[in-house]
This record gives sequence, structure tokens and C-alpha cells, in this order.
Amino acid sequence: MASSVARTYLSVRDVAALVEVAALDADRAELLRRCRVATELGAATLLCRPEDVPTAVCALGGSGVVVGTTVGAEEAGHDELLAEAARACDAGARQVALPVSGADLGRGGIESLAGLVRAVAAVAAPAELKVGLPGGSVPVADLQRAAATASAAGALIVSVGLWSGGDRARLASIRPIRQALGPDKLLKWTHRVTSLDRLLLAHSEGADLFNADLEVICAEARGRVQNGGIRVPVPGVDYIPGRGPETLRAS
Repeated sequence: MASSVARTYLSVRDVAALVEVAALDADRAELLRRCRVATELGAATLLCRPEDVPTAVCALGGSGVVVGTTVGAEEAGHDELLAEAARACDAGARQVALPVSGADLGRGGIESLAGLVRAVAAVAAPAELKVGLPGGSVPVADLQRAAATASAAGALIVSVGLWSGGDRARLASIRPIRQALGPDKLLKWTHRVTSLDRLLLAHSEGADLFNADLEVICAEARGRVQNGGIRVPVPGVDYIPGRGPETLRAS
């Protein structure tokens, strides 16, 4: 019976800790504002451009919010990519993201990906390495292999789908990619999440981190606390696994 199902409830702070705040398009004033929001609400990460890392590190000092940035966004050569990662970490970044396109996977294959991830992980250590994979443009089986390879080569986090644009990772892909990663690595569903229900559904499927408007999500979470609590849906009980939020069943 549904009443005997073990339930997980989250606090507003728990929800905030699932969100990576993106400031990749922010000017200095907006970057500082997003740093304040990330600190006050307890975000997991503040993502910024490499040149903004020192500012973010200063603004977030002592907050526990990780400063993350992306390297290799402009198709730098191998040596420049490693130098870029080293510079970001020297400036204080504690998470380095390495984007990998579908073309990269097709051109170099899994072996090439493993070598690149190992090289960047070695330079970036002890910072977290995140490998960003494409979304629905690549078959799920290929994403599984790439995620498992990146994880074994030293990535702590694998993200799937673009944070903007059309190449989003389908909800149905989260569970198989999570299974490929194993329990000790983190999976980010990168496409922007616009509702608490969508976040909770993807979290139940196995996603650990999200892009979202932190203030909006936390405001919704506070309202949910006042109306019975923030309940993580249970697959097979509250919704059909791999399907969208329209399958959530009334409690």
C-alpha cells in the first residue's frame, strides 16, 4: 500500500543545495548579487567565467559555496586547455567543467575522452572535475558509455544536456546514466529547471545537481513546506519512471 512506502522529505536548504547558480552571462554587479543569493540560500555552486573566478572567490569566501568555471569552451588545443584549467584552479576555482560535444565523442571516441579527462583531472586536482556531455542529440547508450568512462578517468560530476538551447537531456535518460555512473559520483541534469516538481522528479530519477533560478525555486519550496512538506516522489508509486511531471499522482 502507498501508506507503507518510505518517504523522503527535504528542507528548503536541502533543495537549495541541489542548485548550481549560473553567472556565466553576468556583469560584475550581477555576479556579486548572485554570489549573495547563493550564500544566503545555500547553493551548491556558483558558476562563472574563468576571468570572474577571483571576484567570486572573494565574494563567497567562507560560505561553503563552491566556485566553478568552464575550460575549453573555445576549442583550445590540448596544452592550452590544461593551462587554462591550471590557471582557473590557481585563481581559486574548486570545480572545473570540461565540455564534450557529440562531435568530440564521434571524432575521438571513448579512448580519447578517457585520456583527456585524466589529463585535466591531474592538473585540476584537488578541484572537482565536471565533464559536460551533450543531451538528446546523442543516443542514451553512448551517453552511458561516455559517463562511465569520464567517471573512471577521474570526473566527480557528469552533466548531461546544454544549459541553454535545444540539446536538452530527456528525463528518461537520467536513470540509465545514473546507473552507469555508480553511487559515488554526481549527475547533473543541465537543462534549466523551472519548477520544484520538475526538480524533485528528476532528483528521484537520480539527478543530483540542477540549473535553476535559486530564488524562484526556494520561494516555491517555502510554500510547499507550509502545505505538507517537500516530498520527493517515489517511482512507481507517485509517477511512472522516465516520464514527465504530468504523471505525478495526487497524494
